[in-house]
Amino acid sequence: MQDLPPAADLLGAIAALLGDRVLDEIDDPALAHEVRVAASLCRILAREADLDETIDPAQHRALASVVDGPGTTAELEARLAAELLDGRPLDAEVLDALRALVGGKVDVARPGYRA
Repeated sequence: MQDLPPAADLLGAIAALLGDRVLDEIDDPALAHEVRVAASLCRILAREADLDETIDPAQHRALASVVDGPGTTAELEARLAAELLDGRPLDAEVLDALRALVGGKVDVARPGYRA
């Protein structure tokens, strides 16, 4: 981990530069679209960096409650996906875990969407 400024702040600054200054100087519609996408990706990554410390543990707890064994959040997610593809039923506990998993992803990608 590096000292300040945090990654989220740096990504936010890049997004602001691209969206507020660079985009206004571009005449090519295709390039303008690419710059808008790059700015959006920077904002998503900034939110992910900010929220990761709270979202990932919540997702991990939810997945660990329905998937046996140790592992990272990504490993538990993959294990649950494989179990579901193999016919594991979607009971209330699995649905709650999936809601926590997807909800965290939505909070990063589209803040305020679930409100």
